[in-house]
Amino acid sequence: MVVGRATTRGIQQTELSKQLSPPAKWSYKKLVLWFAIVSLIALVVYVRSVMSGPAPASSLPVTLYAILAPAAFISIVAVFWKHNHSTYERHYAQWNQSFICERCGTVSQHDLPIASLS
Repeated sequence: MVVGRATTRGIQQTELSKQLSPPAKWSYKKLVLWFAIVSLIALVVYVRSVMSGPAPASSLPVTLYAILAPAAFISIVAVFWKHNHSTYERHYAQWNQSFICERCGTVSQHDLPIASLS
């Protein structure tokens, strides 16, 4: 007799709930992972081109990559930082002030009055 157990996971969302989900921060882990993947691909392409050519290999591509890759990475990190600390906060505040009509599904923005502490 064989006894087994299976679990499944799934997400069921309506189109309206997808539209109304809160904004997400951009992941620095994904940025580093993609940069590592692109670097590995560039390394493989360079090694294959060096190995397939009979002439001595030029170090110019490696030098250019050593200069341009860190500059590009720092620029992209700056864009991610700006999004996570400026754009995301603005979008989250806008999302936080959104209301949905339960009858028709229309989303509207409202400024909530600040309660006085008197």
